Amino acid sequence: MGALAVLSVCLFNGFPLVYSDTGTYLRSAFTGYVPDDRPYWYGLFVQFTSFNGTTLWGVVAAQALLCSTLLWRCWRVFGDGRAWTFLLTITILAPLTGLGWYAGQLVADIFSVIGVLAGLLFLLAPARRYERIAWAALMVIACWVHLSNLLILPLVLGAVVIARKMAKEPTPFRRTIAAAAILIAAWPGLMLANKAVSGEAYVSRYSHVFLMSRLAETGILHTWIAEHCPDARYGICQFADSIPTTNKAFMWGDRSPLRWQGGPKAVKDEYQAIINSTLGEPRYIGLHIAGSLRSTWDLLQLWRVADELEGTFYRQDYSAPYISLHEFLPGQLDAFLRSAQNTGEGKLGLARIDPVYQVIMGLSLLATLVLMIHPGYRHRCYVPLTVGLVTMLAGAWVCATLSTVDSRFMARTAWLLPWMVAMLAWTLTAHRNVTGPEVAKKVD
Repeated sequence: MGALAVLSVCLFNGFPLVYSDTGTYLRSAFTGYVPDDRPYWYGLFVQFTSFNGTTLWGVVAAQALLCSTLLWRCWRVFGDGRAWTFLLTITILAPLTGLGWYAGQLVADIFSVIGVLAGLLFLLAPARRYERIAWAALMVIACWVHLSNLLILPLVLGAVVIARKMAKEPTPFRRTIAAAAILIAAWPGLMLANKAVSGEAYVSRYSHVFLMSRLAETGILHTWIAEHCPDARYGICQFADSIPTTNKAFMWGDRSPLRWQGGPKAVKDEYQAIINSTLGEPRYIGLHIAGSLRSTWDLLQLWRVADELEGTFYRQDYSAPYISLHEFLPGQLDAFLRSAQNTGEGKLGLARIDPVYQVIMGLSLLATLVLMIHPGYRHRCYVPLTVGLVTMLAGAWVCATLSTVDSRFMARTAWLLPWMVAMLAWTLTAHRNVTGPEVAKKVD
């Protein structure tokens, strides 16, 4: 029932939601194509859960079921454990926050929270061995399908360990060490897995392009070119007056030095040298820090559920989702074209949902502040509220620093804070221990 609530958005849409990245993921799923700019492994997840292309509803159903299962287990461990309060909360929050919009979307974004919740349960929930193995596997999968999670998960789970210590309830040592080992091993494991499918061991083949686009977006690249190009021979110097000022224009635009210089592979050595140069000079390190903080702050203010989902773009025969569906899943193309997302008439209702979402976020932040400073509640609320806050903050910092300022990087994780606040509110109104009915059991 919880999974159906999570699926409410794409059930209303009439088809799983798509984004520009969906086309690459579908191509990866059904051709074995290994993308340069994103991991291969979400494509494998799509292939498996769609039953090799039989139906894309299998993908979003799997994502919704994972979310609902993990959230329900957390509700029992940290909340009041009542099914009706859980179902009411998930029914309200799924369509009005990022929960339903990203679990119902054919992209890997929802796995940030899936990985966080799996890690939280791995650390703190009483469980059988097979459950711990499943949670550990979800942590690794989350890291492999979206590279930002390689950083987000350690930051969030590290904050949980600190919060537990502040609440004078130390996290079991063996579980802490095991979680750390899993997250560390995810890096070389990803390199080996990538080598198995592409013949090359790497974490990201496109990292130099992402980082270079960030230099352009923050203005650091313009400063560096002005100071170094007279004395250094770099191809990008000849385009000093044509450097795009946004990440998307630099990476994907037709009028970008990246395209003019021959693409990502042709510029790898040059871009990496420039990036290393900015990281080796104290003045530029300061500019990096300032740019990171500024971009993170900008991203934290973007309270919109799902930008760029409505309109007519995706139904055009040149859009990446259309091309991939037409080529690999032609039987599902008609349903895709009939979906509310593709009408171009705003039938998904985002203009009405965004204001409600903003009220929910504002009230959640206010409630978090009250619970954190209230002497009777704060030590018992540390862990759930830490998970909600740090997931949002860490997600914003990692993505704004290493990629770009995009509202989806905020919305895909921010919904976890209202969820945690609602869970605690139900528990407090029921006059039950905030740590929940299961957490009192012995944690091996």
